[in-house]
Amino acid sequence: MVKTCITIDLRWNRARVFVDALRSIGSPRRICFLLDKDGQTLLLAPYAKKDFKSHDVSKAVYEGTGDMRVSSKKMCRLLAGLHKWNVIYSYRIPGEYIADQNVVAFDLKQAAPIPYDGNVHGGKRNNVNETNPAEG
Repeated sequence: MVKTCITIDLRWNRARVFVDALRSIGSPRRICFLLDKDGQTLLLAPYAKKDFKSHDVSKAVYEGTGDMRVSSKKMCRLLAGLHKWNVIYSYRIPGEYIADQNVVAFDLKQAAPIPYDGNVHGGKRNNVNETNPAEG
């Protein structure tokens, strides 16, 4: 059983998929995300065709010269709303490979917040109330 993680970065509305998660599902050319009905599990699955649900995976990811980031404001805001996550944090979510379904399941209930340290992506954001960013 392969254990892995994904990071949802709410500040930049993107998901960072760890390469071991991609390799566990067969190093696909394209992937898709699926959310279960109760919003507690996010699935990562290989996807055969190019359409609005798929995300291309660059060869550089598998060669170790790139990383897999998926920009999706809709997905990030949906997850933040469902789980009442702080929109200026990133969240590390553990997952495991399910071989009989060839998917990686990420347990959103186990998401661990990663506070913004001010040194990533261009410096510290001013006037942000950490508890309630809307008041910042």
